[in-house]
Amino acid sequence: MKQRAWWEEASLHGRDLKLPDVLCRSRHAVLVGDPGSGKTTFLRFAARVLARSLLRGDAALAARELGIEAGAAADVPFPVLVQLSRFAEFLRDHPDDSCPADTPQHLLRYLDFDLTGRNLLPDGELRRRVVAGGCFLLLDGLDEVPGALRPRVAAIVDELVATAPGAPANRHLVTCRTRAYRGLAQLGGLPAYPLAPFEADQVAAFVRGWSRALFSVRRQDGGAEAAGEDAERYETELLGAIRSHENVGPLTESPLMLTMLAVVH
Repeated sequence: MKQRAWWEEASLHGRDLKLPDVLCRSRHAVLVGDPGSGKTTFLRFAARVLARSLLRGDAALAARELGIEAGAAADVPFPVLVQLSRFAEFLRDHPDDSCPADTPQHLLRYLDFDLTGRNLLPDGELRRRVVAGGCFLLLDGLDEVPGALRPRVAAIVDELVATAPGAPANRHLVTCRTRAYRGLAQLGGLPAYPLAPFEADQVAAFVRGWSRALFSVRRQDGGAEAAGEDAERYETELLGAIRSHENVGPLTESPLMLTMLAVVH
């Protein structure tokens, strides 16, 4: 039987998953999507939620927002957000032939390098945490790595997930554009989840959130505040403008393009 490609396999699930469901079922995964589909935004959101959970000592926050269950706040994964294009630049500018080209030690070298002089954490702290386990490595933009280095970076990520010290106790989420992932950049053994386009109810939810943020509505219900009433009027106006132009519909499927439409409006 011919093995199905990841994009064919994804269509067999029969239902869409929310991103917290993905994190709940897969400790190691690839998030695949077109430009502007929200890959980087989600990684930054995940890093922010995990950081807040740790700082507040609130494990319930990570469970509620990301589907990551932890018995105690101390068990919430420590977020490590890495731009893979910057990691590739480090590999190019700081070669080290003392170890194999695809060893995860190169990523640990990069974490040491990136932390030096920032006065955020003690030198070597990120390396120590990753080796000890209990981290969530958010590896963004495999497609943004220059073509010549992309196979090497992909091989390092493969080894990082499979064999690196602390790997079984760490989580990994990699993002990549769809077209690039169909080429040479695929990661062996990791489930890939393609991001679905926005549907009508998600467009409406975005417009509601956008309108409330624009008018600084902080209370959940809006109450009788003038700002809440203004936000509701603006929400109706913006949704009406989107729905009244038939050619705009396809643009609203992308979070980035929908944001641009809202800004222009």
